[in-house]
Amino acid sequence: VNHLGKIGDNLIIRGMLVEHDFGRLYMQNLLAAMDRVKAGDNDSKIDIIANAVGYADLLTRHIAKEDEVVYQYGANNLPVEIMEEIDKKSEKFEEEARKLGIQEKYLRLVEELEAKYEG
Repeated sequence: VNHLGKIGDNLIIRGMLVEHDFGRLYMQNLLAAMDRVKAGDNDSKIDIIANAVGYADLLTRHIAKEDEVVYQYGANNLPVEIMEEIDKKSEKFEEEARKLGIQEKYLRLVEELEAKYEG
């Protein structure tokens, strides 16, 4: 953002980070609906479905936008040194996540949920 000027600010801060807020809203609504269902409100099951589908769609579109628009804009408009710095920081972040077992944790969770709800 510091190196891309007004367009970078609009693209990243106003375009992408606002979607993070939407994602948090979907998750808050999803958790609230789950609590209502647990309390006996079966009509809230539709809220669970709606928020889960909305969140999944948001993630799919957001990731595509990051890959196809934001990253490409940065690659085309940032100095090579800045891109190399971003790559190094990203690699360090991924390595730390691997050491903490974060990916494995969520992959196991997906497998457990699939096993529980597929049959």
